[in-house]
Amino acid sequence: MKIAGRRVSLGEVAARLRQLAGVRDVWVGLAGGAEPVLGAVLATERRAADLRAELHAPTAGWKIPRKWIVLAALPLTARGKSDTRALQAMLEERRQSP
Repeated sequence: MKIAGRRVSLGEVAARLRQLAGVRDVWVGLAGGAEPVLGAVLATERRAADLRAELHAPTAGWKIPRKWIVLAALPLTARGKSDTRALQAMLEERRQSP
């Protein structure tokens, strides 16, 4: 994916977020619009500000999500997989508020 002219691997961002202490599950995607914004939905009890600060030191700035949603657990489909439609909808819904 390209965001602001820079190539970003959503899988790489998700893998880095999964390495943070206390993060149980992660989904990374783009909030659409004229300028796509990198966003992450995390299943954790930690605050988004703490996770962002911990991620900031070893990660390039353009690979850090701008939109963060913290949940107790990610929504699942009837088959037990992450519900990507619901996650994308959450990301789009929160696009207006940082």
